[in-house]
Amino acid sequence: MSRLCWSTRDERVYLAIGKGCFGFAPSDSALTHLWSYEGFLEDTRVVVEGASGLLAVSSGRSIHIIDPLSPVKPRVSWLDAHKDTIYALHFTETGLLFSSGKDCCVKVWEIESEELSLFGSKPEAHRSCVLGLQFNAASRLLITAGMDGLLRVWRLENTGAFLPLATSEQAQKEGILSLSTNLESNISITGGCDGSLRIWRFQPGALHMLACEGEVHQGWVRCLQFDAPSGLVISSGDDGVCGCPCLVM
Repeated sequence: MSRLCWSTRDERVYLAIGKGCFGFAPSDSALTHLWSYEGFLEDTRVVVEGASGLLAVSSGRSIHIIDPLSPVKPRVSWLDAHKDTIYALHFTETGLLFSSGKDCCVKVWEIESEELSLFGSKPEAHRSCVLGLQFNAASRLLITAGMDGLLRVWRLENTGAFLPLATSEQAQKEGILSLSTNLESNISITGGCDGSLRIWRFQPGALHMLACEGEVHQGWVRCLQFDAPSGLVISSGDDGVCGCPCLVM
């Protein structure tokens, strides 16, 4: 779940908060406000960038597609995309959009012209809220993480079906809140409600835990970023601490 999105295309930052989405341009000394759209009916939770620089924003159970070059109103909206609040989105450059949340369901959508169409759905992908989603278009592997404490690997078939490949051998105590994955190296990092970080490796048919860093934070681990080339993991938590607690070799 990320309210803040750094553009990979230009010097832009997008923020989803309240009932709005906002665009900013950062510089060395200032953050310039570019635009605001505050017409959502429910609180926004996530903003992600994807195909052609478009933004996907979740608001309650709804998904909206916004063009940051013309953010007067959403280009596409699906008001009941899920049965409950959407907490995670992953938008690919190929136009696939993954969504998940409180209803435990994972869905994948296609953006065609001015429409959002459902390509595939996996009900009960986890036993509780699904808060983490990451997809690799080359391998078609999808990693999901839930409040049931489990990490799961799926392959998205050309038919839209989700083929289960592996489930973590152990559940992370109290659930997984944050996920960062490098699918080229098959390494995933998860952050939990217990303040711990876990390092996992996916091998055909299995997800093995390589290491566990306990009590990295006092409280929930809200955000994670894993840089595969350096092996560094950056995390932040409810304790107000942002640091580099571990190194993945």
